[in-house]
Amino acid sequence: MLDAVLLDIDGTLTFQGTAIEGAEEALLAIERLGLKFKLLSNISERSPEVIAQELQSLGFTNITASHIYTSSLAAAQWVSTSAASYTDLLIPGAVRPLFPSSQLNRENPDYIIVGGVSDGFDITTINRAFQLIRSGATLIAMHKNAYSLTPHGPELDSGAYIAALEYATGTKATICGKPSASFFSSVLSDLGSSAASTIIVGDDRLTDIAGGQAAGISTVQVETGKGRDAIEHELQADHKIPSVAALPALVNSIIRGQPEA
Repeated sequence: MLDAVLLDIDGTLTFQGTAIEGAEEALLAIERLGLKFKLLSNISERSPEVIAQELQSLGFTNITASHIYTSSLAAAQWVSTSAASYTDLLIPGAVRPLFPSSQLNRENPDYIIVGGVSDGFDITTINRAFQLIRSGATLIAMHKNAYSLTPHGPELDSGAYIAALEYATGTKATICGKPSASFFSSVLSDLGSSAASTIIVGDDRLTDIAGGQAAGISTVQVETGKGRDAIEHELQADHKIPSVAALPALVNSIIRGQPEA
């Protein structure tokens, strides 16, 4: 029985700093149906608290930081549960407080953690990360998004630079955010829901749809954000809707199609 909904943020609920039409009403409708929900994002430059404030300013009045799970939070939890040291060389400044300061080691870290492209993300820091990985540090990526959509058009994201580090060092990064299995496992555990009773709604086939399907979660593709890209993918979602505004109708049809408990 459906009891939880996971929703991507950028491209699904919002686009280039504005709410997608009908998104606020869709979230309220999901809440009225008594379904649990979580907002998922590979945004790694801002904390859940800041993202919640941004969403509230756009009209999502029922959203708090507790509703939001990001790749930076997943990476911070990864570090916290290990005994390993890390460097904040490529961690965006705004999310550094999420990480345990007691494990910070800028000289000889166990982990190189890479966040999104932000201030300080330049060839000097990339070269320093390259040197540390060659010296034995493990490459950890908050996410591996190839690009992001901005008001200025699509721009390279940290995935392009992570691919360069992987190629140059002959290593593979561990991904903490979408579409990693650990990311979705943590979200489901937090909600107390199973994959079979959950759906995920998103615009990005490579993170939202691929990650959801790998986790056994039913997937819903929206045609907003990256969902508007003309690039064809073999990967297809279980459901397709024009935008998140159509989600309540889809959810109601899923619920009606379920056998009585």
